[in-house]
Amino acid sequence: MQSRQKAKFLKRLRIETLESRSMLASLTGESPWQNPLDGADLNCDGALSAADALVAINAINVGVSGDLQGKVAPAALLGRVEGAASDYFDADGDGQLTAIDPLMVINAINSGRSFGWWGVPAEDAQPEVVGSGAQSLDLSRGFAKVRSAINVDG
Repeated sequence: MQSRQKAKFLKRLRIETLESRSMLASLTGESPWQNPLDGADLNCDGALSAADALVAINAINVGVSGDLQGKVAPAALLGRVEGAASDYFDADGDGQLTAIDPLMVINAINSGRSFGWWGVPAEDAQPEVVGSGAQSLDLSRGFAKVRSAINVDG
């Protein structure tokens, strides 16, 4: 009798394999034609330079200016959609390519702003208390821009 109870107990304690879990992470911005890491880095090379301003200027010169929707697919779709842009065009995130876009890149270069989250001005830094300055996301246009960093200091 005791061996039967032991067998039932062991049957309940059997090892089960857990299903695999995957996490989907995404960077989204206000405009799919804006670099989600740094809006001024139009050629997505990780550095702010005159080449970024030239991306927008050259696109304007070939007639891509104005509302980008319907003219060119976003750079995120490069290799998946025919006619996708190889560079980002929208530095200000309004969904249009206008003269303000290369001007914003030039202003970012002239201000000495560096690329990446370490270049975020002090007034834009994360608050000490989590949630103290949290803002709600406006998803009415289908996407939102989120700036974040992972604290690995402990």
